[in-house]
Amino acid sequence: MKHIYFIFTLLATGSLYAGESSMSVNQSTFYSNMYLSVGISFDDSDSDVSSVNGASLDEKDDGISLKLGMDYNDLLSFELGYRKYGDVTITDTNSGSGQWFTDSNPSSGKGFVSSGGKVVVDTYAFTFLPKFKYDYSSSIQLNGGIGLMYFRTRSDLIQLDGFASTDANRDFEAYYEVGASYKINNQYSLDLHYQNVDDIDTMRIESTVLSVNYRFWYKE
Repeated sequence: MKHIYFIFTLLATGSLYAGESSMSVNQSTFYSNMYLSVGISFDDSDSDVSSVNGASLDEKDDGISLKLGMDYNDLLSFELGYRKYGDVTITDTNSGSGQWFTDSNPSSGKGFVSSGGKVVVDTYAFTFLPKFKYDYSSSIQLNGGIGLMYFRTRSDLIQLDGFASTDANRDFEAYYEVGASYKINNQYSLDLHYQNVDDIDTMRIESTVLSVNYRFWYKE
């Protein structure tokens, strides 16, 4: 994820220095109702894994958020997005008999991981969000909405003895998002949002998303 932090830092740094330059733009510059959002998500997954034995479980990871938005009016925007959620990982602790148990069957192991092997569950989604907005002040906006996503999860079982298997699932799911935006100038803003999706292939994922928004502009 280091490249994600690098890109985000460049965008954030550019937004902080954009205020002075935007003030010098003449009156023939117009700002579009279209904007681009690039963000980092801090994801906490609640999978159906109830416990592990001889293995470690990591349900917290970083992801990315990309969105293209359009302001319909002062109260409503529409956003199309792409989300790559952080991975859920089960890693054998060199016991050679790592296994995990599920909420639905906590007394019987669902699967085994050989010595040094691991299971990685990755998730991505394409999202659509109608977002309702409220201007708290001239620079702070509160917003939120209920959206729909088309997601895909993939579980990769990687064994060091050469055996590997993959299981994938695709479906639609509703989610909600609430947060606030801070307007730096007419072109840049910063977003901080909380996002929750309740049922992605037996997983509930809570996310804190930090984004930089860039608003398109043109001259006449």
